[in-house]
Amino acid sequence: MYRIRLFLLLTVALGALVACEKTIEFDGQIKEPKIVINSLFNNQDTFKVHLSRSLALVDIQELENLEAASVKLLDQNGNLVGQPQHKVNGIYLLEGFAPEYGKEYRVEVSHNGYDPAWATDMVPKQVPIIDYSVRDIPNPMLGTTDKEITIQFADPVNEQNYYMIEAFGHYYYEDSFNNIYQEWTEQLMVSSTDPMVTSQLNSGETRYYGQAIVVDDSRIDGKTYGFRIIIDGYTFEGNDVDITLTLSNMGLSAYRYFTSLDKYNRVRYDPFATPVQVFSNVEGGHGIFAGSSSSSIVITP
Repeated sequence: MYRIRLFLLLTVALGALVACEKTIEFDGQIKEPKIVINSLFNNQDTFKVHLSRSLALVDIQELENLEAASVKLLDQNGNLVGQPQHKVNGIYLLEGFAPEYGKEYRVEVSHNGYDPAWATDMVPKQVPIIDYSVRDIPNPMLGTTDKEITIQFADPVNEQNYYMIEAFGHYYYEDSFNNIYQEWTEQLMVSSTDPMVTSQLNSGETRYYGQAIVVDDSRIDGKTYGFRIIIDGYTFEGNDVDITLTLSNMGLSAYRYFTSLDKYNRVRYDPFATPVQVFSNVEGGHGIFAGSSSSSIVITP
């Protein structure tokens, strides 16, 4: 009898749950997809921009590159610099043109079915690396010897400057006759204990090493400064490698983009964290259009 009563109670409860089902209308604003501009341009590379479309809140489509857009690059006086052409996967190039530092540029993008989008930014003047030094640092936790590299540069006086430091490894293998038979280049993970560090860009998987380091000059305005970065010892074990260190002087837009991206990556896997909105300076759409100027040195540890 007890089992029959229990079965009846469960049946009634399940029926009540089904009967109480209610459809709630979504009355929020469904935003239409917009053009997404992604261009981090500098004074050393051919001008490039990647275009895609954003997804609306209830959009179930895949992210889509825009391959039939009209793109114009204008100078600070409104003169047409050129019209980048689509190459592959939403990437547009303006062949034979690299932005000049100290100049402002505007990109304008139009595409059938989307509102026009545009953005403006400039290339800050170059801040060269003056000198560098390298020293070994034992890493007892990993049983390796890390490299601490100090780069010196002169921060411009009475200017707000933002810097990014990156490292790239050029690996190669030589035969017994010193002929290179295999080589490749990859971005290196870097770390720093320097007090100037604002952000250490990574994927959120580690807080110790990142793809790049971002700093501002609030502590060193107008001074010559030696900034320290660390590259872990595994980079050098069993490999012949040359290291290229790059110092990029960025504008405020690039700085705000990278620092917000760093915060986003740090919390994106935490369901209880406050969501972070990545900075965008694109009007009529989304994305980032930001300039920088770079100087580099090659080191053979």
